[in-house]
Amino acid sequence: MSKSRRANRVNLSTSFAYPEDIQRRIYTTNPIESLNSVFRQAFKTKCVPGG
Repeated sequence: MSKSRRANRVNLSTSFAYPEDIQRRIYTTNPIESLNSVFRQAFKTKCVPGG
């Protein structure tokens, strides 16, 4: 087991303590937020001010 995983074992086990329907929402939200982050960064670097 990695140091990181051992150090965060309490946080990890807490996330598994949620009911299954809540866990599904968490797992679905993370990829959506990741994609939104990619979009925000792309638009931030590609947009022309005042254009």
